[in-house]
Amino acid sequence: MHQIPHGTILLLDDDPDIVRSLRTFLTRSGYGVLVAHRPSEAIHLARSHPGPIHLLVTDLVMPEMSGTEVAERIREIRPEIRVIVMSGYLEQDALESGEAVLGGGFLVKPFELEELRSRVEEQLRAGGG
Repeated sequence: MHQIPHGTILLLDDDPDIVRSLRTFLTRSGYGVLVAHRPSEAIHLARSHPGPIHLLVTDLVMPEMSGTEVAERIREIRPEIRVIVMSGYLEQDALESGEAVLGGGFLVKPFELEELRSRVEEQLRAGGG
């Protein structure tokens, strides 16, 4: 069995069911999970959390601002953070903006939880977390 690179994940989605499901899965997979339901809440957590945050997992389409905008703001606070953006929309503009900010950390909804685990591990390895 391969070793999971544990770390702290900031999870941002405005759908409580998705948050509950992903938080449970990621916690059981050995990660620390901080939860935000709004972009402003995620930015606040990025500023105020005393420990490291290794990865942001965010929905693309959010109230207040897009997931890529949130990622850019959080990277101003925590430049080392890795990012995965999730989206149920396959519009080319969304994919291109996601790729530009993320360098490949894009996950199309719906996805299998094992696919999420694989992406999380990949991003944490790439970030040295």
